[in-house]
Amino acid sequence: MFWIRFVVVSLVLLLCGCPSNKATSNNSDADSEAKDTIKVNGPLRILVLDDPDFATVLQREWLARSEYEVEFHNDTVQEFLTRLSEKPRLETDVIVFPNPLLGKLAEDRLLRSLPPELTSASLDTEETGFDLAGIFRIVATKEMQWDRSEVAVSLGSPVPLLLTRPDLVPDPPTTWTELDETIAELKTSLPNGTKPIAQPLGKGWAARMFLSRSAAYLWEPSRVSSFFDYSNMSPQISQSPFVRALEEMKVSFSEEDIEHGPMDVFSDFMAGNTAMAVTWPNNSTTQAEPISFDIAISELPGTSQQYDRTNDRWVAFEDENQVRQVTVAGHSGRMAAISRSAKNAHLAGLFLGWVASAQYSSQLCPRGADTAPFRKSHTTAAKNWCDARLSETTVSQYATSLESALTRSEAYVSIRIPGQEKYMNVLDQHVLECLHGSLEANEALEKVSVAWEKITDEIGREKQIAAYRHSLGISVE
Repeated sequence: MFWIRFVVVSLVLLLCGCPSNKATSNNSDADSEAKDTIKVNGPLRILVLDDPDFATVLQREWLARSEYEVEFHNDTVQEFLTRLSEKPRLETDVIVFPNPLLGKLAEDRLLRSLPPELTSASLDTEETGFDLAGIFRIVATKEMQWDRSEVAVSLGSPVPLLLTRPDLVPDPPTTWTELDETIAELKTSLPNGTKPIAQPLGKGWAARMFLSRSAAYLWEPSRVSSFFDYSNMSPQISQSPFVRALEEMKVSFSEEDIEHGPMDVFSDFMAGNTAMAVTWPNNSTTQAEPISFDIAISELPGTSQQYDRTNDRWVAFEDENQVRQVTVAGHSGRMAAISRSAKNAHLAGLFLGWVASAQYSSQLCPRGADTAPFRKSHTTAAKNWCDARLSETTVSQYATSLESALTRSEAYVSIRIPGQEKYMNVLDQHVLECLHGSLEANEALEKVSVAWEKITDEIGREKQIAAYRHSLGISVE
């Protein structure tokens, strides 16, 4: 227990600007000294949104390792947002929340930037255990930042991956075109009752899957923004790369998928009902039948073509073997941040450093909903986030694929500006209308574009321009 307390005490001392070597005395003296160096204003208040079970875990583990009092409060996102509209202030020290809420919280100036003791590259990371440099690149430089400043720590950042059964799909497709060809072949060869593919298209996920599928077609090294024009918030959603992605989604569409989220898809795949699945592993199943097939995990497919905007055409890469894969991060996951109105800001920083630390995050964060590995060190502990029935080889593929997806330079972060749920709900609605055949792809996306313009005007165009630039890390001046 001493070395566990040593990490906690060292963080307290560093957050308070005290020399860390004072923590090397005996355990009780170090605890006492650390407690004397930090001003405590009542119990540490922590608000957890949409995950009461995780709140219980964090409270139990914190009390087992710290002498500081803590109060945990639970709320749903909807109830929280309703209260926030009536009183725009966080009555808490720490808030644990879904990733897409970051923009709302940051733009309303409800969060403090992370203390430098958690973001300094020169910090003795072996002593404090936080190690910002050890977090996957996209998570650290895109998801955790707002307006070029770290404002939250990640507690897990899932991205959709491709799961396949090697007995049915020996060669996983590497491009979206190959995926559609594979689906067509499987429709004539699979046993009765087995689907070619399952993907999450339930509430909110049709829009997310559409953005993930569009990303490879959109990517251009010189383009900072693709969902909106950052100079005026004009939607880019009806442009050719998006239209192509939506037209191709029809090939893999299944009516059953509109009721499923990522974990439903994973369960369906583990039950042997589908040859491929777009999802990620989870550890929520405690009792289930053993699986009788191998599982392979790889990144989502990409493209071997790029869009020539000048001539409005698609052209192959010069290297015929090149495949461009692009990650869209931030669709889901959990983050934790310090409230601007925190009464215990130093202690809140200690809590964030502990829960997201290299030492403890691999034990704590897998017990929360909607999380995934987010550190380089998690590649050797990825089994903690996985169904126990997955083999070591499959778990290793999961860790490798996730690390690759979250460290590449070709990446976007999903829409997370204020009003993001309105933008995404409209996109979700019209994507599904297209998949059902009610609208052509270009018609559906034109409707999205018109609706997005209206949402932007309702919230305030100048306000949204600033928020979108902040989300991209672009100077507003």
